Amino acid sequence: MRRRKRKRIAGVERTPRIPPSRPNQSWSMDFISNDPAYGQRFHSLNIVDDFTRECVAIEVDTLLHGVRVVHVLERLREIRGLPAPITVDNSPEFAGLALDAWAYQASSTLSFIQPGKPVENGLPRVQ
Repeated sequence: MRRRKRKRIAGVERTPRIPPSRPNQSWSMDFISNDPAYGQRFHSLNIVDDFTRECVAIEVDTLLHGVRVVHVLERLREIRGLPAPITVDNSPEFAGLALDAWAYQASSTLSFIQPGKPVENGLPRVQ
């Protein structure tokens, strides 16, 4: 059998996260999926304010791509503005070109967590 090559993630310098001191200072985004009994899997994009722990947006559909994530973020930009850093994991929707181009255009920073460390996507640890 052929061995599959692991997809390498670009080496980006990761700095420790600074805990937010006010609302709307930093957000975290992640996907949650569920496979109910009737068989149609659905995904939920959740965007959470790290200071207040308020869920600022939830987008639910059977398929969510990077372009759809950009539409949700644009809607939030009009309603309440954007924080400078948005923490995301290394999923294809977040590491794709659509979100990267949008972040550059919106002057926002995508802060990626370390691969294999999903705990980092929550509230930052205070040391």
